[in-house]
Amino acid sequence: MSTRRPFVFDPSFFAASVAGIAFFAWALLPGVVPAAEIPEPDSAAAQAASSPVFSGPLSPEQVVDLRKARSVVLSGDGARAVYVLDVARGVEEEYGPAHQEIWTVPFSGGPARPLTHAPGRTTAPALSPDGETLAFLAKRGEEEHTQIYILPLSGGEARRLTAADSSVASFSWSPDGKALAYLAVDPVSSARKEDEEKGRDWLVADALQRPRRLWRIDVANGTAQEITTDSSSVWHYAWFPDGSRLALTVSQKPDIDSSYIYKSLALVAAAGGAPRTIWDAPGKMGHPAVAPDGRHIAINAAISANDPAAGSLFIVNVKTGRAANRTPALDATVTWVGWASAHEVLLAAHQGTGSLLAAIPVDGDGAMKMLLAGTPIFTEVAVSTDGLRFVMAASTAAHPDEVFAWQRGDSPMARLTDSNPGLEDASLGEQTVVRWQAEDGLEIEGILILPVGAGDKNGPQRPYPLVSVVHGGPESCWHDGWNTSYSRWGQVLAGRGFAVLMANYRGSTGRGVPFAKADHRDLAGREFRDILDGIDALVARGLVDPQRVGSGGSSYGGYFSAWAATRYSGRFAASVVFAGITNWMSFTGTSDIPEENSVVHWDLSPYLRADLAWDRSPVAHVRTAETPTLIAHGAKDERVPLGQGKELYTALRLKGTPVEFVTYPREPHGLRERAHQLDYMNRALGWYERWLGAGAQD
Repeated sequence: MSTRRPFVFDPSFFAASVAGIAFFAWALLPGVVPAAEIPEPDSAAAQAASSPVFSGPLSPEQVVDLRKARSVVLSGDGARAVYVLDVARGVEEEYGPAHQEIWTVPFSGGPARPLTHAPGRTTAPALSPDGETLAFLAKRGEEEHTQIYILPLSGGEARRLTAADSSVASFSWSPDGKALAYLAVDPVSSARKEDEEKGRDWLVADALQRPRRLWRIDVANGTAQEITTDSSSVWHYAWFPDGSRLALTVSQKPDIDSSYIYKSLALVAAAGGAPRTIWDAPGKMGHPAVAPDGRHIAINAAISANDPAAGSLFIVNVKTGRAANRTPALDATVTWVGWASAHEVLLAAHQGTGSLLAAIPVDGDGAMKMLLAGTPIFTEVAVSTDGLRFVMAASTAAHPDEVFAWQRGDSPMARLTDSNPGLEDASLGEQTVVRWQAEDGLEIEGILILPVGAGDKNGPQRPYPLVSVVHGGPESCWHDGWNTSYSRWGQVLAGRGFAVLMANYRGSTGRGVPFAKADHRDLAGREFRDILDGIDALVARGLVDPQRVGSGGSSYGGYFSAWAATRYSGRFAASVVFAGITNWMSFTGTSDIPEENSVVHWDLSPYLRADLAWDRSPVAHVRTAETPTLIAHGAKDERVPLGQGKELYTALRLKGTPVEFVTYPREPHGLRERAHQLDYMNRALGWYERWLGAGAQD
């Protein structure tokens, strides 16, 4: 594997800097595993034995089979982490999404052990307050719906706790461990079922929406009762420390737009009732976290209706409902909030291409104290009851998400798991953070991955062919972590001789609210030219061949790649468009987020500015489109409906532009099935090799 030597582009396009990443060894300590729930005592060793051999550049098959940690939780005493491990299906298995297993690893280090095993999907692990019982979500056997299961860690088999008439979406232990709150959509009524059986199955828009209701179930006897008794829908919730009530984010309707931009913060008695609103946030809201003394609620939220992300920390006084923004000048985007004590709030955030963990005092104007910053990259953390121990799923440029631990006062973080043994032997391209100046003087940054072996005397020589891989959202950003998957091909492209640019154009998160709003009413305007400026910076440095530049991305990244293939066809020799917007008018009329898109992304209604919406639609510029374009789409995509891909395909085909269109059955806004992921990845790589040449080795 190549050595990482970070460098940045300044206004002169280049300035060197040096950074390093340290890894720590850990002692082998025994773990507690209930024998009835694990495949074999040596299953961790079996995992290592069944792992692929990594030698040379990464292959698409290796990428789709990589294991990744997620949903990490920590026991209250900080002794044990529990997490979900994504495990790809075998080649001969029935098609479907990846398996998910639940594993545990000691905070102090030691072998990771499975608590559940494939086949199947066991998710959302949560430890009881005393740390003796694990609860999780699963759908087993012939069950129609996902249910809550509980497993005693002292030994024994998992048992199903709930018998909900619709799938349980999430749950949370009560502070005393005697009950669980859980969220489920109201089931289809018996009258509707009878109508459907008799063919009276017509659908009237919005008429059959079912609320997302919060329930409470007793762990000992399985008795369940409704907590929210009105017609509102619950999205996130948290118990008060005394267990008497819960804090909720609620909306009046259960649709996707409401889940994004029409939520309020409310309280409800654990015994049941109608939620009482205490704060009408102006825009998006995240997860509430109640202070240990019950006096305040911390929540990440937007500062306005057109703020693209719930990226600021608010502290809400429970008694008065007064909400104070404690991060008004933070040049980052808050992604998680929690409590270290009744007097100190914790936050995790994305900042530029890195992550941070910080603490802020509740009262007064105390300054934020930085606890962690930079890499590895994480989005949220779990914290022990005393506020001193932390665990998180985090990645680096050398590996996907693994479980990391950190103790307050210690530095740096310690890696606890190795889910892909031997990955360190793969040949990876050098990954660096780059910065350049946009045409209006704004500094833009991103990630650059050079071809494997670039710089070696026997390796490929510059200038290199380049693929601009564009993130979606646009309220998202690239990080200096692991940037390779079926839909973001960083190291696989590098292994085939391509340089890769991943730009955090204006409109991205990670740099505060003003930067995230900087694309409003100008979609694909200056924000797209930020990417062109980055390409020009690399060309000026002599790193990139301007005649062999491609674009690729998904969702909003697919929109940019369709825009590259049409409006800026003269700049791009190949493009790959996955689930991309191609016509803003038809997209707004058919997507499941017409209001969120208009308010948060456009900051105007495309229907009221049809001239601008059409001008910024890729299909409006097909007349000049000469770029060979691969279009791919999930057949069941409701976010960016299939018609968007079909429109661009038809327009390019009639124009005579080289184009290919592939549809993946059963897939929503993204690909879940291994065979589909692998096919798409190979098609994309083949498309670039066909139209940009065979990488840097040609």
